[in-house]
Amino acid sequence: MGPIGKDNVCNSDMLLVSGLFVSLCALVSGGFSQYKDWFNLPSVSRAPSFSVWSVCYNGDWGNCIDPMSLEQYDYGPAIVSSRIFQLLALVVLLFVCILASGSLWGSQKINSTNPIIFGALCLVAVVFQTLGNSIFEGAVRLRVTRYLTPFGQPRIDSCFGWSGICAWMSFVLTICSTIVYFCYFYFTSRAMAEMEKIEDQYDEREN
Repeated sequence: MGPIGKDNVCNSDMLLVSGLFVSLCALVSGGFSQYKDWFNLPSVSRAPSFSVWSVCYNGDWGNCIDPMSLEQYDYGPAIVSSRIFQLLALVVLLFVCILASGSLWGSQKINSTNPIIFGALCLVAVVFQTLGNSIFEGAVRLRVTRYLTPFGQPRIDSCFGWSGICAWMSFVLTICSTIVYFCYFYFTSRAMAEMEKIEDQYDEREN
């Protein structure tokens, strides 16, 4: 193989390692987004803090309530859909990490598949994260703060919590993973095309 082919193979390997690392970071950040507060309302009495899975008061995370039981806010359907989309995104990211790890370990079954599958799966995870995060931010955050605001008073603003930061960080990292994996597909395709060209030239010489 010529120097160009070697460069493409080297770039492909580096991009696969980079994609795996970024995907793992996105997966970890997405996992932390399920923990503790997504946003807080410090200016409200009892200072409620809201996460995807629980609501607590005055920062007491050892004594929390499932938001599904808080009928006063009427955001049960939004919570359910947000949880589903966020968990689906985590499952897809986990699957991407497993595939990338298997490819690096030389799995023939994985390496025989089209490399575009990495970028396509990350793109699916981005869609799930967009839906899950946006539903929580819009249908939950705005509805809750609007409910807690007295009539005729300015809307109570909420503070971004640890989970919210992790959720959107995971979203950004997943976008980066998508770009890296599509670059990986590009260089892999070029390397395979050059290898096929060299094999054809070799066959012609033998004939």
